Amino acid sequence: MTIVPHALGGAAAATLTSNYLLAFLFGFLSHFILDRIPHLEPKFLVKQEEDGTKKWSIWLFVFVAAEFIITIIFFSFFKDRSDFISLLFGIFGGLFPDIVVNNPFLQKFRHKPLIKYFFWFHDKIHLDIPGKYWYISLIGEVIVIGGSIWLLLAK
Repeated sequence: MTIVPHALGGAAAATLTSNYLLAFLFGFLSHFILDRIPHLEPKFLVKQEEDGTKKWSIWLFVFVAAEFIITIIFFSFFKDRSDFISLLFGIFGGLFPDIVVNNPFLQKFRHKPLIKYFFWFHDKIHLDIPGKYWYISLIGEVIVIGGSIWLLLAK
């Protein structure tokens, strides 16, 4: 799943608490729940090296920057909410696993003892479906985005 749905899911999960650490934890857990839903992945923009590390193309950097900008613009509409800081912690928790696993600068550490188990768990729980079923992925992301926005606006 990409940045926007994970950020929205993390923020929606954070609405369950006013505690910042719990908001991060709920966002973090939401990441793994959302990764079990069929979803779109920009894998064609990543080159897998022989040692298992991932190398980003320039287009993936552009894609990620665009998604971060969209996320920042969207959440700027919530800046006046009393739980805005909790939402930010939920967003960070929702994005944290992908920040670690997909970060091109952290790839050299993927074989370190503790980190390799995190990479393994993230890859194991991640639901990949063949590209020919892209429309199922699109449905999953629309449901996640729509449901998250609904929860955020309902509060």
